[in-house]
Amino acid sequence: IFERTLSQAAINRVLNSSLTEGLSASDRLQKLQAIRSFRDFHSGYSLTVLIDCLFIFVYLALILQIGGLIVFAPLIIVALIIANGLAGSLSLRTKINERRDADAVRYDFLVSTLQSISALKSFALDKFFERRYEPLEYRTSLANYRVSRASADILNTSIVLGNLMTAAVLTIGVIIATSGAFSIGAIIACILLAGRLISPLQRGMILWMKYQEYDASREQFLSLLNGDSVPPTVAQDKPATDES
Repeated sequence: IFERTLSQAAINRVLNSSLTEGLSASDRLQKLQAIRSFRDFHSGYSLTVLIDCLFIFVYLALILQIGGLIVFAPLIIVALIIANGLAGSLSLRTKINERRDADAVRYDFLVSTLQSISALKSFALDKFFERRYEPLEYRTSLANYRVSRASADILNTSIVLGNLMTAAVLTIGVIIATSGAFSIGAIIACILLAGRLISPLQRGMILWMKYQEYDASREQFLSLLNGDSVPPTVAQDKPATDES
């Protein structure tokens, strides 16, 4: 129902829009595709992850109750994971915008080519425009790769820090246990609780990366509803149909 309502609102906006708004067919097509990110983000996964993240504080409180100062080890690692996610999201958002610009140019080229397909066939220029399309496709593929790479870097770093958390709790616990401060069972309990922290943290990072996609798509969709025009990024990549 949510996706259908958004789609109806977007289609009604496109059908009732004025031709003087400055939006091309490719711009509208790209903005309509942003609805898919809305569907993925509002599928219920985000609410589940937010509930899981609340247990992070519960686990930290239990570690504090059992191990005392040992809680500083997972607390510092949690802070590092959050800082890594926030810092990496800046680079991720930049690469998402670059992918959006590359898609806009590619869609604009495709729509302009299809609008003049009869002229291209008449002059036997189809192979020529296929070759012109290849750099645009490569640019889009490269932008997708950069987005995937930035997301993987954030997730892989959080995994490494999660393993470091377990090692830090184990090391500090053994040092304290040898002095007779508390038992081996308390160390095992702290290690198990620290391990339980890793899963909600990683799911939280995945949700944060999905939110970057969602936020960029939301801006596109709202610009469609508000009728904001977007200037063409690379005008020379459009086929020169008037000269044909």
